[in-house]
Amino acid sequence: MSALDELERARALARRGTWLDAHEALASADRSLVLEAPDLEQLASAAYMLGRLEEYVDAMARAHHAHLDAGARPRAARCAFWIGMQLLLAGETGRGTGWIGRAQRLVEAIGQECVEQGYLRLPVAFRCESAGDYAAAMVVAGEAAAIGRRFDDLDLATIAMHVEGHMLVRSGRVV
Repeated sequence: MSALDELERARALARRGTWLDAHEALASADRSLVLEAPDLEQLASAAYMLGRLEEYVDAMARAHHAHLDAGARPRAARCAFWIGMQLLLAGETGRGTGWIGRAQRLVEAIGQECVEQGYLRLPVAFRCESAGDYAAAMVVAGEAAAIGRRFDDLDLATIAMHVEGHMLVRSGRVV
């Protein structure tokens, strides 16, 4: 099987959510080809689904740089955001905040509204939660959800609404 055939097979496996097989096929293709950013993101997703944080970070960082090289700053910012969030969730505060900061600088340099601004509201909501300010966290999560809806980004809208609901529960508003 050619490397391009292996890559097509890997993409099909990833679409089906067959993560172990998709990861193996993507990793094989990665050894033979120079993967483009979307395939690197898929490799990162497969690694994430298998609980392989460092592989996830490595592949997503490569995707981030590939997007930068292609001039796709919003997508590069989104990759940086996801790396930062996963590292923060794993307790790696220094590396995580560094990647979030990188994403923030990229979004600021874009100079226009973009969905990535909504993603970057999420760490702010979590900081508010950590400070015990559930009302502020709820407002910030609501802003992120509104941005997700405005840009028709179901992932952002869903995550932000979940955070908003979580803040309602944390603040004792469970009815």
